[in-house]
Amino acid sequence: KKEEAMLQEMAEMAESTTVESAGIDEVSFKAQFTFVQEGRSSKQDFERITESARKIMGEGHPLIQILRRGIGVHHSGLQNKYRMAVEMLFRCGFLRIVIATETLAFGINMPCRSVIFAGDNVALNSIQYQQMSGRAGRRGLDVLGHVIFFDVPRHKMHRLMVAPVPKLRGHFLHSSTFLLRLLALDNLVSSQRGATPLVVSRVRNAVSRALSQSLFDAEFSNARLVRSVQGKYILDSFVRRGLVDCEGLPKGLMSLANHLHSTEPSNLALVALLQGGALHQICRKPDGEGWDFSKQPAVWRGGLNDWDAVARDLLVVLSHLFCRERLHSSLTQDAASAARRGLV
Repeated sequence: KKEEAMLQEMAEMAESTTVESAGIDEVSFKAQFTFVQEGRSSKQDFERITESARKIMGEGHPLIQILRRGIGVHHSGLQNKYRMAVEMLFRCGFLRIVIATETLAFGINMPCRSVIFAGDNVALNSIQYQQMSGRAGRRGLDVLGHVIFFDVPRHKMHRLMVAPVPKLRGHFLHSSTFLLRLLALDNLVSSQRGATPLVVSRVRNAVSRALSQSLFDAEFSNARLVRSVQGKYILDSFVRRGLVDCEGLPKGLMSLANHLHSTEPSNLALVALLQGGALHQICRKPDGEGWDFSKQPAVWRGGLNDWDAVARDLLVVLSHLFCRERLHSSLTQDAASAARRGLV
């Protein structure tokens, strides 16, 4: 009988609900089909907060529709306007459920009553746990907060709760890719439409101060001189590699190296292989077969078996660049002992 009554209510709601071009009116939602509490926020407030997100994503987007029912999603892959709308709606009490990743762990004020860790992950460490669980229990509103583990091993739960928070120490290094990104930032700000000379000069002064200040883990007397010499050497290497010109403007494969900044130094190694023609040699057989770049789009002139061999060679090269993993010392010792016994 309860199921029949529920189906009858759903049928009545479907008949009474009007779908307009502007979206679904949350007033038509019945209490059992929404998490929105009455009086928390008005329709005008919702439309004002989500205006930018609705323009970008569209009125009929599923992520917009679930906002009307009190559910939000927050992760780094979403539009920035949508994430800002989720944060504002949650703080004003309109949203009651937010499905999020570690993007809510640092620097965002979103206190709640309960936090649920749904599943285990290698990135879930003591710092992430302390930051995420600390949101449970709103100061001045709740006297008790709830932290719930779902599908997390018991031994890891215990380790997360008793493990001390690691001491945060600065490791600010003037790496090659870091300076490359600074050059790209300077060029981006300078080329923006409407960027005044005052804005450009302030950005450059901020970058200069960041490079001149001591943010190293361990400071020494000649650190300023070492940073200066290192920066000049790195910039000279960029000019010789054809990534920037003599005025510091980007050119060539700088955008590729900048896009793969998180994989340093593999990004610079990939650029060197492309510039040196090593990858082109892999894609070209000794008898001249390979890719025919004279046609658009390019076509493969060899047989299927040749293409499989080329794909395998490329996979080996790229995996050595971007998929390297450190093995435990016990595994390397076992491999060495097996090699000595002639088992390998």
